[in-house]
Amino acid sequence: MEIDEKKGGLLQGKSHKQGGIKTINVDTGDLLEVEGGEIIINKAAAQLHCEELSAINQSAGGGVAIPCDTSDNNTSTMESGGKTYNETFNEGGQSKND
Repeated sequence: MEIDEKKGGLLQGKSHKQGGIKTINVDTGDLLEVEGGEIIINKAAAQLHCEELSAINQSAGGGVAIPCDTSDNNTSTMESGGKTYNETFNEGGQSKND
């Protein structure tokens, strides 16, 4: 499945419980896991509606607050919550190839 990162979209695939969708940040090499049903929001919409998106994220599923500081628009942070792909595997997770 391919999502146009400039437009956003709905991810389709396995839930976290089923092993999720493995992704990689090609700039840092960080391995991540997302899940089917999660939504990618384009940068412009995310910046415009960050406070609302943060509230929505916190409203269900144990979502964390999203830092909405726009002083550096070229980076993003994950200050709390979520796990990288490597952290999941360090805790005993397995890929479908294991």
